[in-house]
Amino acid sequence: MIAAVCCLLSLSLLVPAVCGAGFSITNPPLTVLMDFESPHSETSLRSLRQGLSQLLNPGGMDVSIALKADLPPNPQFGQLVVFKMKGSCSMSPVRPNRTAEQHGPLALAYTSDGQVLHFGEVECDRIRYTLQRILGRGGSMKNQETYGSALAIVMAHEVYHMLGNAVHHTHEGLTKPALSAYELTDPDLSLPPGAIATIRHNMQISSAPSTK
Repeated sequence: MIAAVCCLLSLSLLVPAVCGAGFSITNPPLTVLMDFESPHSETSLRSLRQGLSQLLNPGGMDVSIALKADLPPNPQFGQLVVFKMKGSCSMSPVRPNRTAEQHGPLALAYTSDGQVLHFGEVECDRIRYTLQRILGRGGSMKNQETYGSALAIVMAHEVYHMLGNAVHHTHEGLTKPALSAYELTDPDLSLPPGAIATIRHNMQISSAPSTK
């Protein structure tokens, strides 16, 4: 049975962030594949690419960002995680009929038979609403860049669950069960040491030769 798990929620309070340590692994390059269901902000996408690479590459992990719409025929990947980008991924105002529910998970990953799948969903409209609490409404370049950075934090949270095969959260950093709007705009928020260790341990197990 496939079920939703590992949700990242939003908070209304600011909680201090703790920076994570670096790590180095030798697994194949990681491709983060995004499938946008609606038009998105190119400014936000550039900020997302930069932010996600920095968050997932503290010790040299090779991360690339790809769009499903741009894939060539028969693409090949090393390691792959896929995100369905739901809603309008932009800080620009949307039409009333595209307004999402304001409360609920910002993103989620899925599990099957106790394993966290490398597939998740990001609620772009909900993230925009969360940021509007502190940024206000409007699609200025600065707001779009901040929005892209917030998307990167949300997606890095889910990548932790996927690569670490982790159904639990940490008590600090971007892998806590909930983040405030202020934390989503914090340039110092990062993967905590516990999350890094979980990812490294699971990826080493996954890459180990089979003894069967």
